[in-house]
Amino acid sequence: MSLKATIENPGDEVDIGNGVFLKREFLLTIKATSGTTNVFGRCLFKKIFESHEIIGYSLMGKGCNAINSNEKTPSIDPRRRDALIGNSHFYAKYSLN
Repeated sequence: MSLKATIENPGDEVDIGNGVFLKREFLLTIKATSGTTNVFGRCLFKKIFESHEIIGYSLMGKGCNAINSNEKTPSIDPRRRDALIGNSHFYAKYSLN
């Protein structure tokens, strides 16, 4: 999609993977305001997950390597997590690199 078409249709939703959709306008805004790909990824994470969904959970559902006595915490929603982590085509189009 050309830049002109993107500007004319800012409300279109983009599938970032696994059926997770975000507004194109939001993606263009965080791309313009994020100084690094790390900030870009954190902004996406904050948009996809609410704070109550991540408190008490881990990214992959694994236990702590440093403290073996701690119990294993459950994983965040794997469908949205995998959409955020594993879609290289999406990052090639919208990230800073």
